[in-house]
Amino acid sequence: FHTTGITVGISESSAACAAEAMRLAKQAGWKTSFDVNYRAGLWDYAAAKKGCEPLMQLADVIFIPLRDARNLFLRDQQASGRTVVQWLRNRFPQATVVVTCSADGAMASADSE
Repeated sequence: FHTTGITVGISESSAACAAEAMRLAKQAGWKTSFDVNYRAGLWDYAAAKKGCEPLMQLADVIFIPLRDARNLFLRDQQASGRTVVQWLRNRFPQATVVVTCSADGAMASADSE
């Protein structure tokens, strides 16, 4: 099961539906993924963090752009991609974390790798 921050940011009912679907998928033994996919037109960073974090706690795989990870969680525009990935893995240890880095590709971490 896959959902995104756009789904969570559209409305309270959409967010509740996405969260319930994620919980049901987990209960059914499905793998789950969540793409933060931040959109400034939907909400500010503080609201996005509050809305996305519960689904990130449930996800087996998390996708997030480096820029958004810096703004939502670290509040450090200079944090390296490696620092961001390590911080997110510590915060969401159940998940494989994939940080996209625009033209520089992506970084991922699962377990200790």
